[in-house]
Amino acid sequence: FLKGKFMRHNQKKRQQAMDLDDGNSPKVLRDSRIHLCLYFLNGPRIKDDDIFSIKKLQHYVNILPIIAKSDTLTVEEIRQLKQDIIIEAEKNALSFFDVTKCPGFDHFQQALSDGPLGFSPPFAIVSHTRQYSWGECQRNNPEHSEFEKLSNLLVPHFGLPCIKLTKEKYKRYIARIEREEDQQRELDQIKQTKQMRSKLVCALLMGGGVVAASLVKYFKR
Repeated sequence: FLKGKFMRHNQKKRQQAMDLDDGNSPKVLRDSRIHLCLYFLNGPRIKDDDIFSIKKLQHYVNILPIIAKSDTLTVEEIRQLKQDIIIEAEKNALSFFDVTKCPGFDHFQQALSDGPLGFSPPFAIVSHTRQYSWGECQRNNPEHSEFEKLSNLLVPHFGLPCIKLTKEKYKRYIARIEREEDQQRELDQIKQTKQMRSKLVCALLMGGGVVAASLVKYFKR
């Protein structure tokens, strides 16, 4: 899906360049690439399937870790799980979106630290207020959920850095695809040359002068 987004964006850019070359007014290029993935993780650790998926995804999209079902955890469990996720991510070379590199981090660093649930990310959120037999878990209560914290930071502070990083991921992917295409063309050419040489040898052995002559002309081009 993400690769398809990159390829379609590349096709649109090529079409835009062709329109300019032809003197036509190019269409406005709408960016449909995915700039951020909110990846939900279940405790008490990052599972092997998640490690595999994140390693695949991180080449094509920025990933922000979210603690799933955080309303089933105590404050102490959430704080511990956040630390464990960060440690395991470093151990397994998982690349999460680095909020510390966002412009103006010094100005919103305190917002990431505020609240009893510890420093974010990972963010511990609940999607909506829920009623339980023992009480209520409120979506916008910072003692219950970091939903409001995330929503306040997502677009104003994370938006543009995510777009910039997506462009870098896109350029690396397209460059790799183009290298692979060039390599495949070279291999196809080598294969074709070998086949033609084999035909030339067979033609000479069988006395096919006309065929051999045409093949010799081919190799002299």
